Amino acid sequence: MSVAHARALLAKGAVRVEPYAPHREAAALCAMAGWARRFSPIVATDPPDGLLLDITGCQRLFGGERRLVDTVAEAVERLGFRTRAALASTFGCARAVARFGRHERSVVPAGAESEVLAGLPVEALRLDEGTAGALCEVGIEQIGHVFGLPRAELAERFGADLLRRLDQATGEVAEAIDPLHVVDLPSVARTLAGPTTRLETIMLVVRELVSELAQQLQQRESGARRIDLELELVPSRCSGWRPLRPAGSRRSAAADEFAAACQSECRPGGPYGALWNSDQSECAAGGRYGALETELGRVSSAPVRRTVLLSRP
Repeated sequence: MSVAHARALLAKGAVRVEPYAPHREAAALCAMAGWARRFSPIVATDPPDGLLLDITGCQRLFGGERRLVDTVAEAVERLGFRTRAALASTFGCARAVARFGRHERSVVPAGAESEVLAGLPVEALRLDEGTAGALCEVGIEQIGHVFGLPRAELAERFGADLLRRLDQATGEVAEAIDPLHVVDLPSVARTLAGPTTRLETIMLVVRELVSELAQQLQQRESGARRIDLELELVPSRCSGWRPLRPAGSRRSAAADEFAAACQSECRPGGPYGALWNSDQSECAAGGRYGALETELGRVSSAPVRRTVLLSRP
């Protein structure tokens, strides 16, 4: 659909046109893969808009395979995306059914891969456009048409990749995925002996946590571009702030003290210089803690029970 056609179909002012940015979509897909690790520890991206999950051993935690598919699909839809999901014994079959199957949610029984794949177009095998086009030119439009043809002749005429993809989808050849590798972020936490509203006590604990966090970073030989502070309030469950940019020109003494604590432990030129030097627009010393004033200002009415510091690379 062209932009002009979209503008004609939608209400005036409802169309927002932006240039295509592949790197932004790739980053968003990786973020979605990290989010999907709540369903399986092994998740890989399937560009441009898919995810592959190895749910071996996970289905019993969700009440079976069908309920797992429904749970994943419904969770993604709540994020605002339209979803097609399929579960099969092989990644190739699951991907083919999810993208080209008749139903938006499908579970392929073990051993029925060939039967289910037979009615799908050859494009479902993840073939390049040239191979798929060559197959269609000779009347081989569905995967079922490939099953009855001599394998030697198929490889000679259309390449070995056709047979490899076919065997991966049917389970004749094992297929491995490159899962998303999530690095655990260094963090420190402290549970107070009792709730308190004293800013001096809170800042003392924060200073100690900064020192502990600096030691963790030194052991990893790494730095932090951002440090998040979370305060667990009473009776609120948790209240956090993420100091990306200054909240305003006025900052409290508590904000200055927190900045000084971080700066003293993560001083420029040392192993944590990245905290201050990587991006001066967002990581300037003393310039990112304006949000602390608002957060600590609530302490007088909501005592702090637990503090957490989390570094961001």
